[in-house]
Amino acid sequence: MNLFLIDLILKWIGFLFVSFVSFLGIYKEDKIVCENTNKNMSLNMTTEVIAHKTEIRYNHTKPNGDTSILVKGEDGYIVRNNDNGISRVIKNPINEVIEIGTYVEKKVAPTSSNVNTGSSFIGIMTMYYNCPNRSVCKTSSGYDLKKSVYYNDNTYGTVRILSAAHAKFPVGTIIEVNHTSGNFHGIVLDTGGSMIAAWKNGNVHIDLAIDAASEKALSYKNVEFNVKRWGF
Repeated sequence: MNLFLIDLILKWIGFLFVSFVSFLGIYKEDKIVCENTNKNMSLNMTTEVIAHKTEIRYNHTKPNGDTSILVKGEDGYIVRNNDNGISRVIKNPINEVIEIGTYVEKKVAPTSSNVNTGSSFIGIMTMYYNCPNRSVCKTSSGYDLKKSVYYNDNTYGTVRILSAAHAKFPVGTIIEVNHTSGNFHGIVLDTGGSMIAAWKNGNVHIDLAIDAASEKALSYKNVEFNVKRWGF
């Protein structure tokens, strides 16, 4: 018999058999799982973290020292192909936004002779960190900035710590600082060469102590400084 004819007859018999058993519910189609048995194949990839940054915003309508997180920071990350140097950003970091209140309720000024509410100055304000690489960071008056960059004054409550020329602004002087980011009260507990040199030239330079872990050092010009109390 012709081989081609025999092959055609066998195919038709197989087709009819599969159709018959499928009709009776006997035939069941199984999935075939292909497994990659080559266990040594690997991609030379590394994941790198993109650290998020912290932004500080001052709010002069909130109580001084009141801190809240407006946006929770999240780290991002990138994947780098070490074979060809190509990297891809998988997730962008989200900067953390912290809001710090600067409003201080004005209390009745004490009646001692060291009170002078009529002294106003225009000058520059810079910021300095509380010694991020040291375990102790004391001001010239002995206050440890590692504990806090705030000070609890008996009259003005929680105030920021300032550095100024003691020849003009003695230790304990309370200064109301007015600038573009908001208003706050500070107390002079420190001094520095730049502040001293500025006052010798008839200029006012105030340095604000900030926390290196959560604040960024900035500088401002044409800042208004109103003295509320001269020294302790």
